[in-house]
Amino acid sequence: MPDNRALRLQVRYETTEGVGALLDNFEQQLRSRHPVLAALDRERLKTWRERDERGEFLKRHYTLGFQLDPRLYTLLDEISWKT
Repeated sequence: MPDNRALRLQVRYETTEGVGALLDNFEQQLRSRHPVLAALDRERLKTWRERDERGEFLKRHYTLGFQLDPRLYTLLDEISWKT
């Protein structure tokens, strides 16, 4: 296991609001000719747009990464062998 100076853990948390162009793309792809289904799609789209305007759609992104400095790791490895 590398020394804690050679290995670093990076944690990143991001929150984005909204659905972007998702609802517009959904609306463009509506193809139903059945009046009942078309009415349901319109109502569903209206509800989603209202929720999007209220900020109910959040995306949470967690990113974890390890960074190893090979020069420092090699240096620490040489020092530990000498002692």
